[in-house]
Amino acid sequence: MKKIKLLSLLFLCLITEKVLSQTIKESSLWGPGGVNWDPKGRLPDYSYAGYGFYDVSIPNVPQKASLASTSAIVNDANDDSDALQALINAQTTSATNRGAILIPKGRWIIRKPLKITKSGLTLKGEVDANGKPLSELYFPIPHPTNRRAYWIEIDGNLNTTKLGNISTNVSQGTQKFNINYSGTTKFAVGDIIQIVQNDKTDKSLMSYLHGNDDKPGDETSTAFFPDVNYIYARVKAVNGNEITIDRNLPNDIRTTWTNTVARLNKNSSTSEIGLENLIITCNNSASFKHGVAVSEEPGYRMISYSGVTHCWAKNMIFNDMDEGIRLQQESCLNTCTKIVFQDLIRNLSYPRYENRSTRGYIYDCEQRAGAGHHPLTIWHAYNNVMEDIEFKDVYWHELSVEGAAAFNVFHKVKGIAVAFDNHSWMPYSNLWTEIDLGRQERLWFNSGQPQRGPKAGWRNTYWNIDYDYLETREPIQTAEINGFAFLNLIGLPRSKSGKSNQFVEITGTNEKVAQPNLFLAQVDRRRKVTSVDDVSQAKITLQSLSVSPNPSEGVFYLSRKSEWILLDAQGHQILKGDSDQV
Repeated sequence: MKKIKLLSLLFLCLITEKVLSQTIKESSLWGPGGVNWDPKGRLPDYSYAGYGFYDVSIPNVPQKASLASTSAIVNDANDDSDALQALINAQTTSATNRGAILIPKGRWIIRKPLKITKSGLTLKGEVDANGKPLSELYFPIPHPTNRRAYWIEIDGNLNTTKLGNISTNVSQGTQKFNINYSGTTKFAVGDIIQIVQNDKTDKSLMSYLHGNDDKPGDETSTAFFPDVNYIYARVKAVNGNEITIDRNLPNDIRTTWTNTVARLNKNSSTSEIGLENLIITCNNSASFKHGVAVSEEPGYRMISYSGVTHCWAKNMIFNDMDEGIRLQQESCLNTCTKIVFQDLIRNLSYPRYENRSTRGYIYDCEQRAGAGHHPLTIWHAYNNVMEDIEFKDVYWHELSVEGAAAFNVFHKVKGIAVAFDNHSWMPYSNLWTEIDLGRQERLWFNSGQPQRGPKAGWRNTYWNIDYDYLETREPIQTAEINGFAFLNLIGLPRSKSGKSNQFVEITGTNEKVAQPNLFLAQVDRRRKVTSVDDVSQAKITLQSLSVSPNPSEGVFYLSRKSEWILLDAQGHQILKGDSDQV
């Protein structure tokens, strides 16, 4: 026992020495508490991404039905797809009347694709005492109709009311501007505003979103765009035609680009759909090969979210899939959290580390690993969050953004050899933070065909990126010259810029950036109420209201609909709203 204690003490001393040897540095783009941040600068504010603008937790949806109440029988060999789809179709949920279908623990066989189109519906499995999912959806065959289709399609649409446009130039960083209304309906406090800019006349907006540094690809402007810039915010104040939003504009609004402003109607959009506590298992032993014909693909593309807002995937395990989760078709303000990707059938070894990072070697690594294709993809979607992600095997493109995807966040990710995949068609201004790559040689393994144009637009941000083999003398491979204008790379040891307008900082092997997670630091800064006027106004408003019941546990009611802010004891904003219920 004495020997064990001495070894433990030595271990603690070694850890302490390592921590003390690190130099903690503040980024010049952020600083303590964000004091250096410039809303007109090169570092975007990502804190408005995710479910509920990341201001509320994913809800605990009450159970309204159970798969056990149908003809389906757990752990047998029969197909359970029809029973589950019929149960989905029978629900009468909505965005304001949420309900969950319980998938009891055990294995359920799925041989036919599933579709969810109803707001407010959650498929929820059971968990063990440690929160690990126990409910398994098992897919024994490739997709029966199209190997590039998805097995579970969450198919929706964003309901917006177009109210007008912005008829004057508005600079990045601005919060107040005038709306040129096209009718009598106007914005109200608490509304979600959607600003869309497009490039119908020329490529000047696309060039701007490449920092006027890279030439946009021909396919980017002809295939399925021109809507390439979506901005979401909440209306904070209204004064005639002037509105104030709760964030700084992340880029310019210019009259030379066609724009529309609309109200995003969350309750009439496809929203509040969740998948949680589920194991997704595929009977897939094929190692993935890139560029094969459709008929030769494994046929295990699992989940797509199309045209949805305020939805989620939570606490899920994917086994031997080809593609995992795809957010697409303008989906916005969604969160995928606590997701694990692994292989059970495919036992594919990854090549041993060699002290080089050439394209040929990386490609060879891909072919010899050969696990799934796209575990996580954000395609033409905005303000979404992917968090607490673990890759237990090596995939072709672990974290993918594609097709004008912008203002999305990947954080708290770890893997074996993670790739930051900017897949062309102009993804821009996305964030990767608090990432453990595992091995570092694939971090800039970006894909996409040449006709799509540069791999990425401007202002991608990579913040606190860790990796193995720090002891090697080889410098980190630089991001490609084709794209990545005004890239921000803060806290990746032994990294360097690939072009003059890229910004690289805090790169020593013994250096750490003071804020390990930029997204959470930005969220924390936003939630703090710093304006005395805001706090005073909140107190005045509450003084004129009656509150019931008092005291209350969980929910209380105001005597009339009001704009309210709920603060904790330290003055941090916890919640805000515009209703008669808190």
